[in-house]
Amino acid sequence: MASITAEMLVHKQLQDVLLTQRQVLQSWKEQMRIDQDTVSKLEYDELVEQLKEERRQHEETKARLASESDKLQFALGEIEVLSTQLEREKANFEQSFGQLKEKSVKDNAKASQLKTRFSAIETEKQKQDDLLSLKESKIRDLKQRLAKQKDNHRQQVQELNVQLQQEAYIVRTLSAKGSYRRGYSQSGK
Repeated sequence: MASITAEMLVHKQLQDVLLTQRQVLQSWKEQMRIDQDTVSKLEYDELVEQLKEERRQHEETKARLASESDKLQFALGEIEVLSTQLEREKANFEQSFGQLKEKSVKDNAKASQLKTRFSAIETEKQKQDDLLSLKESKIRDLKQRLAKQKDNHRQQVQELNVQLQQEAYIVRTLSAKGSYRRGYSQSGK
């Protein structure tokens, strides 16, 4: 009778240990799920928002570049027209030549300023292109890291499931042995 009580006590303690382990494993699973959903997701979302903002700014810069380019082309065309007109009418308009030349100088200065602005905008556009490429590279890297984390978590969950199945098998085996011994003891009376 004393050996049956000891076996029952050991069996009960094993069940308590297994129950505690299951609770700890479940707690770990929940913590891993929370970690996966918060930290990496927030970092990813922040970079996506930054990328959207950079793209918006990039589009604005492209629009300004196109506008300034149109102004430059217009100014260059205007200078060309004025220069052609000046050559054609030089003989007839000797007195107004000085005025036209002055206007041409101003237009050239304006064109030079526009070219300078155009170059500055082009440089800024290149910087933003480089920054966009860097951000896209970071996002790709974060996506890869996130995928690896998911795979690692999936593998850990699978390993925990296997461990739980093994523990359940041990409990069933111990329960079956306990039933067999109780039956053997009762038939031996």
